Amino acid sequence: MGLRVIVVGIPGVGKTSVVNGFLQLAEEQRKKALSVTYGSVMLEIARNEGFKGDRDMLRKLPLSVQKHLQKRAAEKLVEMSGKYDALIIDTHAIIRAGKGLYLVGLPYSILNTLKPDSILVVVAEPEEIARRRMSDTTRVRDALSLDEIRKEVEMTISTAFTIGILTGASIGIVENHEGRLGDASQYMFDIIFGGVS
Repeated sequence: MGLRVIVVGIPGVGKTSVVNGFLQLAEEQRKKALSVTYGSVMLEIARNEGFKGDRDMLRKLPLSVQKHLQKRAAEKLVEMSGKYDALIIDTHAIIRAGKGLYLVGLPYSILNTLKPDSILVVVAEPEEIARRRMSDTTRVRDALSLDEIRKEVEMTISTAFTIGILTGASIGIVENHEGRLGDASQYMFDIIFGGVS
């Protein structure tokens, strides 16, 4: 069975870009790796159950519905994981679910199903994240202050360490700074496939 690696980071940190760079490196090194965006798997399941919105609308659904979709997505990912050297699960540790309310992206019941080997947190400076959010016209992003962004990055790191405590998964912090995307992807590759000691 391949590695299950959960990659988390707040919206705008560049998580998906880092993962895409990792996948390119994996292909070059003949490693069989796949990245699946947790929200996309949830959306596919939701649409099969009649949901008409897009992925950004999932977090506006009632919490009970979001939890149901999370569980179904975890079960599907476990089925997929045995076919790869590394299955990358691109998701969020925390999800802003309303004013002042957060949903844990990976509650214990989901972690118990996924049984991850590693949790990688992609981080950047709040100013970098704010710029990326403003320039990304393909997604609907909540407007946050630099302090709110900093708080969400800290909450994500804390949540990742809690996941490690609960599951025994190793934790890695991947810094994705402006102009250093290649370095971030290489570091992720090294963590997953053993190049970091």
